[in-house]
Formats: sequence, structure tokens, C-alpha cells
Amino acid sequence: MRMAADVPQRRAPWGAALGLLWALAAAPLRADFAVMAYNVENLFDIDGSARFAEFRPYDSPHTYGPQKMLGKLRAITRTLQQVNQGAGPEIVLFQEFEIDDTHKARAADLEAFLKSRRGTTVEKMLTEPIAAADRYLPVEAFLLKGLEDAGLKGYHVAVGAHGPGAPVEVAHKNAVFSKFPIRSARTHPMEMARGLLEVTLEVHGRPLTVFCNHWKSGAADPMMEIIRRKNAATLRARLDELLRADPHADIIIGGDFNSHYNQQRLYPYLGKTALNDVLGSQGDEQAMPRDNGPVLYNLWFELPPAQRRSDCYRGTWGTLMQLMITRGLYDETGIQYVDNSFQPLILPGTNTISVLQLPWGWHNFGPGAGVSDHFPVLARFREAPAGGARDQYMPLAGPPGRDDAPEEAVPVGYKTLKASHVPPFARLAGAADAELAVNLGNLFLVRATVHTKRPRTLQVGGRIYDWYSYDTNIRRLLDRYERGQAVAFIGELSYYVPRDQQAGRLQFLVHEANWLQGEP
Repeated sequence: MRMAADVPQRRAPWGAALGLLWALAAAPLRADFAVMAYNVENLFDIDGSARFAEFRPYDSPHTYGPQKMLGKLRAITRTLQQVNQGAGPEIVLFQEFEIDDTHKARAADLEAFLKSRRGTTVEKMLTEPIAAADRYLPVEAFLLKGLEDAGLKGYHVAVGAHGPGAPVEVAHKNAVFSKFPIRSARTHPMEMARGLLEVTLEVHGRPLTVFCNHWKSGAADPMMEIIRRKNAATLRARLDELLRADPHADIIIGGDFNSHYNQQRLYPYLGKTALNDVLGSQGDEQAMPRDNGPVLYNLWFELPPAQRRSDCYRGTWGTLMQLMITRGLYDETGIQYVDNSFQPLILPGTNTISVLQLPWGWHNFGPGAGVSDHFPVLARFREAPAGGARDQYMPLAGPPGRDDAPEEAVPVGYKTLKASHVPPFARLAGAADAELAVNLGNLFLVRATVHTKRPRTLQVGGRIYDWYSYDTNIRRLLDRYERGQAVAFIGELSYYVPRDQQAGRLQFLVHEANWLQGEP
């Protein structure tokens, strides 16, 4: 997949009917800049206080701690380094930074914090013995320092505020890292969700407002959709307020919406959907310049349906990560969208390791490994040429997006996977925890012996693994194998931690019946 920086900037009108509407001449433009939305999956601090049990200290080599935090920081940094020749995106909308419950040490002035740590590195800060002043720092301080160490410099930071009344089920906050100055930042409380972070930036003297979102989870759940409607209503009310003041305001909305871009069509039983019906996300790009047209354009419509993917769940691709833009980002003033620059950032060997290029989620097994269970999404923007007018709109670089959202989710490819497509697990049969850790999330051809039937376990090379499928029909097939019987199958190596528990178990997941190589 092409990097956003490599997308050719073709200039073409949208059609004869709109030919007069779009400006065909363009003055030289300043260099474009990247905006990313990125759920980093549980970036937790090291103070020992955590709302998720698996991130609290306990007597196990699989507990979360400073070295695992360091590994996670490095993984995030490697992902960001793939943008702008290693310098990182200019703006990042982050989700799943841990809420700091201890408040024993704050780093509100992050610029002063960086100056105070110039003589050290984040690696040294996270190596025992850890200084008392560092142990209680919030995650944004550690990440900022890690990025500085790696040469990704110049970020200003805004984080979502939260008070003592924050719902106990909300363990995360949102954050915005920007290489442009931050004019203002405010947090809007959200029903059973992370606070909506609104940040106004100064981009070459022009205002740009970004909204960093993380809505209530459970995309297909009707009860959770009711909550998400309230999340969407909070955002839409603030968006309408800004657009009443300035209909051409430059606004980017991004984050993890726990809704798919085609939520309305995927789950018609939900009725009124938060994303499409309340917020107004849609895919008709040609309608954006109309004064009475839609408020938002969802950038997933820049790609063919089969390429729309940021996460996966039980065999299908999802699009929970999204970027949406307002009409002002198409006119010839202020900031403009760089047409056709949107993409998920899928990086084999960096944030995906399987043949199917699934997101490589983080886990705490052994030394820890992985990155995130979401791919970041990215688009590019630029300053409009001088002398432009608000009633003029930029020509597009290709065919406009259209509302072609399918009614079914795109499969990840489980059904077509064959044993010859995946490596044998035999080479890892006697591997130590560290080697297994970097292979969690990968797919293998496994040859094993059934160890027990209740629970379903396998023995491979002297180690015991759980054997499981989310599909009840496949579980019935697994139940037909007897203790001591040899089995061969395609399986996903994973580490499962039950809810509200600290310890987990290694397991092989079977996602399709044809992954079983022969009937028992």
C-alpha cells in the first residue's frame, strides 16, 4: 500500500456540472502535513494502579511493568516513524492513554519536563531502579520523551480532562500531539465514554480544530448504540455551534468511534445509528460544497470498499478508526484536504505480522510484544493558496467519493487460507517465552496431541495450550477429538486474559472449520 506522501496529486474537475464551482487554477501551495488517528491499545503507566487487572503488579513474568511499557513506546514510535521520512505525523489524535488515578506526580508543563530530562533517555527512565519522580508520571510524558529520543521532535500535547466522577468503566483518555501550536483545548463529557477532546491549532497562522473521539464500545450491540447516540449528539451539538459561527470552519473529526463507517447498513436492526444518523457521517463528496449539503465527509469513501480496514473482529474487517472533514477543508481558503491521501497505515513487520495482514495487538506475555489491535488511519492537508475565496472549491485529484457503502462486512480471508500459506509451528514447539511472545497473533500449521477435553487443551513440545473457537459449531468439531489423539490444524497463537483477572493462558484459535486438517 502506498504511503500517503506518495499519492500523486492529479488535478481534475469533478464533472461538467461542477466545473464552474471548482477553481481550476492553483497558486503554489505550502508543504502538506499529516493528520493521524491512532488507538494505541492500552498504553498504561507504571504507577501500579490500574482499572484493568492485567495491568496491576502481580507475581508473574507476564505482569505489566516498566520494560513492557518501554517496548510498547518503541512499537508506537516505529509506527509513527513510517510517516514523513521518520519525522512522524504533524498531528496525532491518540486514543487509549491510561487515565492517571494516582495524581502523585503531574507533568502538566511537558516542555519543562523535557528540559529536565535532557540528560537521560526514556530507556534509562524505565530501567530499575526507577526514580521516584518518574514512577508516577502520566503516559503522555513517557511517550513524548520517547518520541524526542527517536528524533520525532516538536510536539505540543493536549490530553482529555477527567474528574473524580469519571465512570469506573472508563479507563482511558484521549490525547492530541501536534507540531503546530495549540491555541485552546477543552474536554466535553461523554456518556459512558472517554471525554471528547476539542483542540484548536494554529497552522501557519490559520485555525484548525480537531476533535479526538473514543465512543462507547460494542459496535453491534443495540443497547450500546443508544449510548453512542448520546456520544454523537454531544459532538454534533458542538460541531453545529462552530459551523453556525463560521460555516467554512476547518474541522477534522477523528478517532475510534466503535462504529463502522457503514454502521447503518451493516446493522439495520439498530435503527437510528449514532455515526450516520446523529453525527451525519456520509460518503457523497460532490455534495460537500453545497450550502445546504451534508456537514461531514467520511474519508473511508476515498478507498475501494475492499481496502477499508482498520481492525478485525471474528473474521471480518472493521472500520472503527475514522477521519471526517467539514466543507471548509475543500474551499480555497485556510486549510485544505489533499485529495485521495487518506489510508490506513498497514506496515508488514511493524504493526502486522500474519499472512492475512491482521493488526498485531499488544499483549503482556513474557517480555510483551505487538503494537495495537487497530491500524492508524492517516490523511494529508495543506494551506490553501493565497488569494483564494470561500465560494471557490479546489478541484479533486480523481473521481469523487460516492456513497457506495456495502451492506456486509468484508471478510479478512480466513475461509481461503490453506495450510501451505502459513508456517509450521514445529519450529517454535520448544521455544522460550521471549520467542513465543513475538509470534503471538501469527497463524501457524499446528501438529499437536489432545491433552484434555474439559477444558479443551493441547500439548505441543511439552507445553500446554488452550484450544478454542468463537464459533459454537467449530467448538463442537473440536469436542469430537479424543484425549491423546493427534491433530493438525491452522491456528492463531494468542494469549487470553479473562476479564478482571491478571493471569492469562496461551491458546490456539480456530476461526474456520476448514482449518481442521481432516475429521477425527
